[in-house]
Amino acid sequence: MRDGEGGRGSPSGEKRVSQTGLAPWASLSEPRPAVHSRPFISHSTPRSHSHLCLHRRHGSPAAMSYPVTSQPQSAGTCYQTQLSDWHTGLTDCCNDMPVCLCGTFAPLCLACRISDDFGECCCTPYLPGGLHSLRTGMRERYRIQGSVGKDWAALTFCLPCALCQMARELKIRE
Repeated sequence: MRDGEGGRGSPSGEKRVSQTGLAPWASLSEPRPAVHSRPFISHSTPRSHSHLCLHRRHGSPAAMSYPVTSQPQSAGTCYQTQLSDWHTGLTDCCNDMPVCLCGTFAPLCLACRISDDFGECCCTPYLPGGLHSLRTGMRERYRIQGSVGKDWAALTFCLPCALCQMARELKIRE
């Protein structure tokens, strides 16, 4: 210990203060005493590039960063791809009669077939949100316009029609 500093039970009765400005036993929620009345100006760089040094050891609350003056540029060329629509509408179920009959009388069997044809596990439709993720994944893979909300509405209110549309789309695209 240095002169003039003492521990908790030191003969001088003074409290020991750490580099953070807090006594070692003080809680971290206590306010820190200010070490300097103003931030320290570092002159380690040329005067024209002086910066305000706000390191913790100088008693200021946080480090200061330089402002961003330009955004990073991409290395490659960005291509705009055209979004398409579903090849058949939601209510065009009768365009493919076997798919329509399967979607009407055995929708979960059709959902398993769609999942398998799409490259996913055939159990995916039985998982919570599985059909929604399949439909959204299909839209993303084939760059079909739409949204998660529209996918949810189609699968919630028109499940057989949505499944038939997905099966027809896979048949056309593959």
